Amino acid sequence: MHCGTRAEAAAEFDALLNVSLKAPFFLVRHALLDGRLLDGGRIVNISSGVVRTALPEIVASSATKGGLDVFTRHLAKQLGPRGITVDTVAPGFVATDNTSWLRDDQAKAARAAGAGVGGRA
Repeated sequence: MHCGTRAEAAAEFDALLNVSLKAPFFLVRHALLDGRLLDGGRIVNISSGVVRTALPEIVASSATKGGLDVFTRHLAKQLGPRGITVDTVAPGFVATDNTSWLRDDQAKAARAAGAGVGGRA
């Protein structure tokens, strides 16, 4: 997503926020409140390697995934004493429809691929 003045920018950002941050937040909250998340349980959030790079085209996605990473760290601290582990899986660049805009720009594709752990994609 480009961070521009397009009319749909707010709706696109809301969609990213809903999927990347609000859904995990309310899912965990619900699991805690109704007793489905038991001591010794596991929470694994899916983030992205985009939080380790700066590409203007993905500023909204990076912001929401960064928020998920912070949320995960807070949960780990809060739920750790109950033996509940909370982790984030953050894959690097993956060629999908959402990253198709990178295929035409080799420099940006290389930068995105280099954001992975140890330079791996």
